[in-house]
Formats: sequence, structure tokens, C-alpha cells
Amino acid sequence: NNIFSICAGIAEKYFIRIGDMMVSLIENENFRTELNNFVRQEATHSLIHSRMNAVLESQGLPVKPLEIWVDAIFTGMFKAGGYPKLVMLGVAGEQVFGLIGEGFLKQHKTLAKFDPRVAEILLWHGYEELEHSAAIFDGYMALLNDPQRAHSWRLRSIPYMLFLMMIGFPVLMIILLRHEGKRELFRLKNWRDFFSYVLGKNGILSG
Repeated sequence: NNIFSICAGIAEKYFIRIGDMMVSLIENENFRTELNNFVRQEATHSLIHSRMNAVLESQGLPVKPLEIWVDAIFTGMFKAGGYPKLVMLGVAGEQVFGLIGEGFLKQHKTLAKFDPRVAEILLWHGYEELEHSAAIFDGYMALLNDPQRAHSWRLRSIPYMLFLMMIGFPVLMIILLRHEGKRELFRLKNWRDFFSYVLGKNGILSG
């Protein structure tokens, strides 16, 4: 959960930039309104994650090195691609986050164990991510105005985004565990729990 919060806080800042870029290129007022709402909601999410990361940092977690590493990945993608690649990655990233949000909504037994206030926030966040996935995809289709091309880009972008996450999450996990000490880094239970959380039956990427 800590890794996801740190990643999301950085990623959403870039999703805002992608959303703003799409708004500037789309003429349809309905899609522009939908994307502007998406950008405002992402700004709220980014602020919440920033506050959460500040709490994690106050507890001694190495948040800044993790943020720098994640930010470097997104900065590299922005420098390497023109707007089509960025839009493609934005859509893919939001779709993956949408799947994670859907996963939260299905965790009835797990959520029942949480403080009701925390469970309510997670449910809200899950619904919001599904809405974001739909909003940016609508804008994406309006921008391209070519269903076949849009489908092709989407198929190529989702595996790429998942690959980044599958590489990035373990690296971030290593940084966190190294902070806890070499013993924690090589403790099998930590890695078993990590891969179960990410790829297990009810993992955040199992969908």
C-alpha cells in the first residue's frame, strides 16, 4: 500500500499534464468538460497522496528517494515521446489504475476488517479511478477520431505500462526493505506477501 501511494502521487501529476494537453487539442465541449473534471479530481488525489507520503516520511520511510526514482521514469517518458505516446501511456496508466480501483471495490471481506472511515475512503477512491479511466478514454477516442488506430495504440500501451509497474514495484520494494535492514530485505515472508498483494488471487494487478 505504501508503494502504491508513493507511485500514485507522482503518476497523477503527470496524468494531470496529459489531461491538460488533451483538453487543449479537443474541440468537442462535452469531452473538454469531462476531461477538465478529470484533471480537477486528479489534482485532489495528488494532494491527498502528497499528504499521505508526508505522514510516511515522518514515520521514517525513505519517501524522497522513492519519489525521485518514480519521477525520473515519468520524466524520461515525457522527454522520449511526443503527444501521441504520452496520451497512449496516460490512457494505459489510468486503465491499470481503474482495474486496481475495481479490485478495491471487490474486496468486501478485506474492507470489512478496516476502520469504516478508511474503508469509505478506499471505496471512494476505487469509484473515482473507474471514472477516471472512462473519462480519459473518452477524450482519447475524441482526440484520435480513428477507432482502429485507437485500439492498436491501446493494445500496445497496456502491456508497456504493466511491464513498467512489474519492474518498478519490486525496485521500490527493495528500496523500502533496505531501509529496514538487510535482514528484512532477504526475509522471504516480505516478498511472499508483496507478490501476493500484487499478483495473488485478489492482488491489485490480478485483473
